[in-house]
Amino acid sequence: MMIIVRRRKSVGFKSTCLALFLLVFALGSIVVPQPEVASATGTTYYFSTSGNDGNNGTSPLTPKQSISAANALLLAGNTVLFNRGDAWYRNSVNASGAIIGGTIHLKDKLGTSANPITIGAYGSNAKAKPIISVTYLISNAGWVSDGANRWKHSIPASGIGTDRLFVNGLSKFKVNTNNASANETDVDQSYEWYANNGWVYVGSTTGAPQDVELIGNERPVYMKNAHYVTIENLDLKGGVVYIDAPSSHITIDNNTIRQAYEHGIRVLNEDALTVRNPNPTQQQWDQYVSDITITNNVIDKVWSQEENHTNPNKSYGGEGIFLQDAVERGLISGNTIRNFGHGGISLDTSLWMGTNRTHGVHRVVIELNDVSSGNSDYMHAFGVIGLPGKTTHNIIRRNYFHDFQATSHVGGSDNLFYSNIFAGVTETPRPTKQPYAMDVAPWPVPEKGSTNKTDLESQNLFIVNNTIVDTAGYAIEVRDYNNTKGNVKNITIANNLIGQYVNNTGYLPVGLNISSEVTGTHTVNHNAFWDSSATVARYKSSTNATVNVSGLNACETTYPLDICDHNVAGDPLFVNYANRDFHLSANSPFIAAGSNVYIAAFGSGFVDYYGNPWNPTSPSIGAIQY
Repeated sequence: MMIIVRRRKSVGFKSTCLALFLLVFALGSIVVPQPEVASATGTTYYFSTSGNDGNNGTSPLTPKQSISAANALLLAGNTVLFNRGDAWYRNSVNASGAIIGGTIHLKDKLGTSANPITIGAYGSNAKAKPIISVTYLISNAGWVSDGANRWKHSIPASGIGTDRLFVNGLSKFKVNTNNASANETDVDQSYEWYANNGWVYVGSTTGAPQDVELIGNERPVYMKNAHYVTIENLDLKGGVVYIDAPSSHITIDNNTIRQAYEHGIRVLNEDALTVRNPNPTQQQWDQYVSDITITNNVIDKVWSQEENHTNPNKSYGGEGIFLQDAVERGLISGNTIRNFGHGGISLDTSLWMGTNRTHGVHRVVIELNDVSSGNSDYMHAFGVIGLPGKTTHNIIRRNYFHDFQATSHVGGSDNLFYSNIFAGVTETPRPTKQPYAMDVAPWPVPEKGSTNKTDLESQNLFIVNNTIVDTAGYAIEVRDYNNTKGNVKNITIANNLIGQYVNNTGYLPVGLNISSEVTGTHTVNHNAFWDSSATVARYKSSTNATVNVSGLNACETTYPLDICDHNVAGDPLFVNYANRDFHLSANSPFIAAGSNVYIAAFGSGFVDYYGNPWNPTSPSIGAIQY
């Protein structure tokens, strides 16, 4: 039985606030950067591992060979193409023994809108993308048996990273991860490895290991002061795609980015944030990256169960896409992101080294991405975190966030989170347990060069028309960990479909948990709850009292500045809940049951994750429109 409680509201102060709130979003609308399309006047150069740097490189029949030669040709208007099916590793050499691999360097590479710099692939699409890898590839020859189930191979004693190891694409567990005193004698399982004194030791029960790669904290792509650059159709292995300010009009499209040590793509202003620079100049503080487009990539850290699950007290870290402290306008769309140790997509100002002097992260659209934790046992789907005024006017919409373990942070100010699908939030074995789809829960962060802490910001936030299903904890939690309370305010939670929440007795049996220290105003209306529990929310109660939909809709009795109405409970009648088809079937009570007051913020012509248009007068509740 669906319970619907409807009460007529007076039109006045609160309705006016909502109208002004939506007007702010309309006036602060985001212009989404588009990949640059231009008729460059430069030259196209071709590269193959079977080429020669003495060739002119202007034809697939006369390709050049080395990454260093490619770097020299990355000039305005030029296009550099790598041969599909070829692979450049950091230690790849030519017939003369000269290194042909390395990092694609884009420091001070100044393309223009008319003459951009393009890096891509050529050859048959049936072949694999060209590999640009900063992993150290160990020869298949030269392995020596070193005891039961253990093999060893010589490696350079210095100059290469030994942070991770892969055998035939599968990551292995370094034995001193848990025990600092462990060494090569402890390698006795097929998933273990160690490196010491110019040797690498790998466990194997099937003979000498093959296709072994060592990984350090490296960068297959590095850019700083780069402008109008496109990187597309490459397989980038072994490190982070690093985009440093000041840079602009950067497009990263249709690449595979995998087997990183930490992050997949990182965009930041290193000059101001690095520990090596304790007193940045104002010019350094003012730098940022603008018009960044990250689309259609597969970004995968590639964990194995053994590497990631062996020590629940160790933090592995890493973000799939990390926009940090200094970004103006961006589009993150159509990416598949998985297997990171901290977050899928993060817009942070500033989790790492808080300061309100940096530019911030503004006007970024995140949409149509598929984000999950894979074999990682601790990952936030996303994080939007901000110091006052520093993470603003960003949009997170029509994404599929699923099978992750740690709450996605909703913060900053004037940010919109709508039409997203959340499914399968489980509880991590690690100490920090927050198995929620989303939370609004700011905390204080340290100021650079000071012992002072600054409170993060969470206000004027818009959490609307999301579908949230199967969470071990709450679907949405609202808290205030700041030193000064009262700034978690103007939070709109509306038209969300919240189902099958809290399968763990350690949490209150509710889909929405708003804690008692939260004193700011909230709008909670037209949400639908579906669960075996009759209770749906805790609403600012200091005694952890929970309420059903009738009690939630009566929140204004106690909190007269808040708006709580038209919240309902019932079965959404999904097309196929067991197989995660969250479309509403024809008899769903939530079709055309939402409020249309928020649609102006979506923009004209908006469609959901599956391309369904939005009913401008009677939208359905949840992320997927009928």
